[in-house]
Amino acid sequence: MRCPNCGSRFNKGLLACKYCGTTIKQIEEASHSAVVQAKEDYEPEKIVYSSIWPNDISRNNAFWLCMLCGIFGAHNFYTKRYLKATIGLVIWMLGISLFWLLMALMLAGEMYYEFIDTVLYGGGVPAVFLVVAFLMWMWDFFKIVTKTYKVPVVLKD
Repeated sequence: MRCPNCGSRFNKGLLACKYCGTTIKQIEEASHSAVVQAKEDYEPEKIVYSSIWPNDISRNNAFWLCMLCGIFGAHNFYTKRYLKATIGLVIWMLGISLFWLLMALMLAGEMYYEFIDTVLYGGGVPAVFLVVAFLMWMWDFFKIVTKTYKVPVVLKD
């Protein structure tokens, strides 16, 4: 296990991190709901990322959100990882928008068929965005299932 405060490795059998002094009790009693308050107070140094989920957030909810709406980043919004959620959503929307734009242009007869074949069926720009969004989603799903997905928390003093 890694200390969410300093990142050093320590065994769960230890009561505290030998480098920074963060205790297991602090990690287990961390608050996920205090993350918003810390961001509003411009105190990002209080926020750490922990794979030990606090009691005020449900891993099952995150699992089902990832399973059903994960391609849109719903699980990242739920766990208050807004930047990652927004980046994933923008990548997904760019891929879908480019795909449908190219399809509309092709149906309108405005583009050469060779170009359409290259862009749509030969990989192309929309496919890159969609594959990146899909890989981000699958990576998060894997991390949630294996209990290594980290959520932002504020440690108790």
